[in-house]
Amino acid sequence: MKLPSRDSQEEAGAAGELKRLWRVKQQKTRATPQAAELAAVWLKKTIAPMVKKMGGVAVAWEREVPAKLVAQTALEGYSSGVLTVRVEGSSYLYELKQWLLGGGEQRLKSACAKEGLRKVTLKAGAIPKVPESTWRE
Repeated sequence: MKLPSRDSQEEAGAAGELKRLWRVKQQKTRATPQAAELAAVWLKKTIAPMVKKMGGVAVAWEREVPAKLVAQTALEGYSSGVLTVRVEGSSYLYELKQWLLGGGEQRLKSACAKEGLRKVTLKAGAIPKVPESTWRE
């Protein structure tokens, strides 16, 4: 009986290794979520609750606050009954503060009774500029 030569054993080992590598490479890789799916999940978990919570407050803000001041403000957030508003420019900040103290805050509170508005906090700073045609159509 003839024993296999060392070369043929190495060839068989190399062939087996190649077969094993081929099998490993053929395994299906786990599908990664597409960007659209990730965006949809993010919107559902982050933006949708904020819109639901701020929707009525934003409508009341637009309706109650003078248009000249609305144009210089951006609603930043609404949490635990506190509406945070960013105001561009110290003169507009002063004017809005005076409007709120002169009865405007009470008008907003009554308009947002369902949402539970308790307080309006103002912050000075730049607001993002959005073309009106994109959000008022």
